[in-house]
Amino acid sequence: MHRSVLKSELLENLCLNDSDIVLDGTIGYGGHSREILKKLGPQGTLIGCDRDRTAISYCLEEISDPRLTIYDGNFSQASHFLELMGHKAVTKIVVDLGMSSFQLDHSGRGFSFQVEEPLDMRMTKTNELTAAIILNTYQKNDLEDMFSSYSDLHNCNRLVSNIIERRAKNPFKRVPDLVEVVKSSFFFRNKRKQYIQTVTRVFQALRIEVNSELEHLKLFLTSLPSLLHSKGRVAIISFHSTEDRIVKRYFKEHKDIFTPVFKGVISPTQYEIRQNSRSKSAKLRVHEKR
Repeated sequence: MHRSVLKSELLENLCLNDSDIVLDGTIGYGGHSREILKKLGPQGTLIGCDRDRTAISYCLEEISDPRLTIYDGNFSQASHFLELMGHKAVTKIVVDLGMSSFQLDHSGRGFSFQVEEPLDMRMTKTNELTAAIILNTYQKNDLEDMFSSYSDLHNCNRLVSNIIERRAKNPFKRVPDLVEVVKSSFFFRNKRKQYIQTVTRVFQALRIEVNSELEHLKLFLTSLPSLLHSKGRVAIISFHSTEDRIVKRYFKEHKDIFTPVFKGVISPTQYEIRQNSRSKSAKLRVHEKR
């Protein structure tokens, strides 16, 4: 169903102990959590959270372990979940900002350009904003700002113009509607790799906007010093350059509080990329609280 990326590298740099209190802020389908539980002793604790209720239901059914407690909510609410557990802070934190393969391929919410699904892209149904609403209602400047900021595409003017022209005739409803516009907005010169990269970035930008992903990341980082015990470690895996820049800048600005466990970032090996092509853009940063 899903292959969690950088598993061995993450576990090695977290240096888990038997009695650790661990927060998995994006438990997803439990890939990292399963490995964490193997490292914890009977007195260890794992607190997981996610705002995808389908993922939570899966973990509750498939991972039966008294050491694991799962909350329905975003990792930016971590301090609230710790309070409910009676903990002031934890010793280790894991945040994987990526999407699971199941979410991309089988969620029915239009996260991937390769499936025929509604343009929804909501991680939680309580969110009223959808990708279709963005495409059908956002003003020209707002669309340009979104795509330039979140997609790493340098020239989005034609894409935005084509979106506005298309929605005046036929509102966006399903994934193929957007794919058709992307194909007509860029020159791929018969290079499939370039086409896949472009359409993936367009969909990624919409997903980030729908779910306010960067805002939640910033909220989480703001609360990080209070979430982590002294000498505790936090591991963050990002898949988007904007996400990674936010994480990198935060730790640079708070070097009086956090020290890097290693210099730079850890990326997947070529072997892992061959086994799971979606891991290619992953970047792992691990820091320890002074």
